[in-house]
Amino acid sequence: TAFGCFLTNAAYQDRLADGGPPAASPRLFAATVSNAATGELAIAYRLAGPGVTLTAGAASGLAALGHATDLLRAGQADALVAGGVDALGAPLTRWLAEGGLNCGRPPAEAVALLVLEEPTFARARAAPVLGAVLGHASGFEPEPADGTAGDGLAGAVSAALEEADVQPGDLALAVSAAPPALAGLESRALAAALGRARPRIVSPKDTYGETFGAAGPLALLTALAEAPGGAPVLVLDVCASGHVGALVAESAST
Repeated sequence: TAFGCFLTNAAYQDRLADGGPPAASPRLFAATVSNAATGELAIAYRLAGPGVTLTAGAASGLAALGHATDLLRAGQADALVAGGVDALGAPLTRWLAEGGLNCGRPPAEAVALLVLEEPTFARARAAPVLGAVLGHASGFEPEPADGTAGDGLAGAVSAALEEADVQPGDLALAVSAAPPALAGLESRALAAALGRARPRIVSPKDTYGETFGAAGPLALLTALAEAPGGAPVLVLDVCASGHVGALVAESAST
């Protein structure tokens, strides 16, 4: 999630500011911790194992998918539900404007979750397989608006490709995700990391808007649907906060 329980914190703070300590709600306070929603979902759906909430700006969804992949590879779980969501509201809209975090597209509420599991478990329950995560990496751009920025994203792309053992020229497509104002950053990073390779570019945010935490999983689903069977894809996310991420996946063979 890009902003976690921001709206709950804002509501709690408003009550505290308006009425002092007697107006502070203990019930509301319990929902101000970042892992509250994850814990409630785990209880409601009887989900055991790791319960993790990650925050990395608009790149949070990709970070969650990458972390889930690492947990599976480490044998910490057989299957995991991973993805992202953010709720919108007036306090968040004001904060984004005042903080200079212009996403450049209409903000949109969405949730996108995927089940990640070892192939043997998927086959055992005859689950439809959309694809496989091959590699991922996160990075940071200290000055994303600078005209020379891009090293952080380029490093993340290179690291994800190396982990996936995929060459740039083998990519079927790449998902563009940078805010329009940071398109140059993304272009420089792709040129540095991919060299002469020029995969087809798709931009699902132009259709969905900026969905923040849900953007990465939505982008991955879009890439897997667009790519030929068995082809590797590159999914990017770039946030005006400087958080960036890259994930390499392979679409399921047809």
